Amino acid sequence: MLAVWALAVGSRRGRREAGRTSAFGLAAWGALAAAVAGWAVITWSLEPRGRYPTASSLIGEIDGSQAARTALFLGWLALGVVIARR
Repeated sequence: MLAVWALAVGSRRGRREAGRTSAFGLAAWGALAAAVAGWAVITWSLEPRGRYPTASSLIGEIDGSQAARTALFLGWLALGVVIARR
């Protein structure tokens, strides 16, 4: 949640010429972050992991090989570059 707040404050400071960030946009991103956090907490508390997987257990199954892990990391970096340039 702290990261979402930091992004919201940073986006308001970085886009002064574009106007203020809308309350609807902040509420939508906040709701999305709350939904993801809620899903993570609920699935973490339920067992077994095969039936109620968490995000980390899903990624753990995907990045089983070094090539897949490298591809995911490079994709994550590329996404960061795209977001930073906006």
